[in-house]
Amino acid sequence: MNTPKARQQWIYNLLVKKPTLSYGDCCAEFSLKFAKTKRTFDKDWKTATKKFKEYQKIIEQEKLKASIEAEKEAVKKDILTKQDAMEVLTEIAKSTTNSNTDRIKAISELAKYNGWHAPTKQETTIIQEQPLFENSFGKQQ
Repeated sequence: MNTPKARQQWIYNLLVKKPTLSYGDCCAEFSLKFAKTKRTFDKDWKTATKKFKEYQKIIEQEKLKASIEAEKEAVKKDILTKQDAMEVLTEIAKSTTNSNTDRIKAISELAKYNGWHAPTKQETTIIQEQPLFENSFGKQQ
């Protein structure tokens, strides 16, 4: 077919296959295939390259989305869970190759995570009772 849409689609398809194809090289192939003037090629080239740029923009957006998703997954994999942290601390606490200071620190952190420390009891003593509010006549309620 030799309609403008068919020619523009042909240029577009050629650009998709060969994204680095130059204007001159495409014009030469176009002239051999369609036997049209340079002016006709210019019109078709303009329309086809506009469509191709939109295609490239969509491709770049999809690549960016995929890259972001891959980055998110990498971050998720690198984050320690509470269980992982407890396992690492347990290994440090049990290892005889670590210093006693490191082992004590690891045990202290495990105690914090697991609530091994007994709650501290705080006693409160009321020395004198005072009313919080007084009524408008100056009497206590």
